[in-house]
Parts: sequence; structure tokens; C-alpha cells
Amino acid sequence: MNDPTAPLDPVGDPLDASEGHLWPSPDYARQLEALRAAVGETVFIAELELTDVQLSARLTDKPYVLLGIVDFPWPDPARGLAPHLVLLDDGRGVNLGRIARITRSRPHRPRGLSRLVCNTAR
Repeated sequence: MNDPTAPLDPVGDPLDASEGHLWPSPDYARQLEALRAAVGETVFIAELELTDVQLSARLTDKPYVLLGIVDFPWPDPARGLAPHLVLLDDGRGVNLGRIARITRSRPHRPRGLSRLVCNTAR
């Protein structure tokens, strides 16, 4: 991956599987290799949080060291579970289907939000 600030979107659209499209998307393998190349580096993630009534993304500026990528034995596109987990230095394995974005150079900050707003939303 040439641009270290580019987001990795490893899951694609799991709903496309029901319409005859491949799941995971054809970009999944390419993006997974980019993640494997980042093992040992600091990453920032935006995690999806699912409840029965809402879906949200948790954006933080907390850095993690990406320790590895492991196979997930029961991927399920209907439940948003991808075929791999990322292992983080805080002891967690997070399914790629539960990650909205992974960046290597800086935490995600949507365009238009001031630095002050992002710093106070920790």
C-alpha cells in the first residue's frame, strides 16, 4: 500500500453476497495483505459497536500495536463477521467485520471537524 494514510476497508458490503456478488469482496485479499504488512506497526482503529437498535462507530486517538492477523473459523456476512481477526497489543482480537477503519499514520478525523472538537471528544 503506497499511501499509509489510506483507510483499509477489509469487509466490503456483506449484503452483496445475497445478490450473487463475491464475499468477501475482491479487494479483501489485497487489503488483508496490506494489514499483514503492517504487523508490528502502530495503528488506529474505528470500531463498530452494534446493539439491537443501533450501529455506531467509536473513534479514538488511542494507538495500538498490530500484533497479527488470524483466521476466524466462522465468518458470517449476515452478522458482519469477516474471515479474520486483528490481534492488538491490549490483548484483544477484533473481527475485521467489527472495524470500520484502520489507519497507520494518524487517528481518523472526519473532514470539517476542528482539532478542538476532536480533542475534546475523547
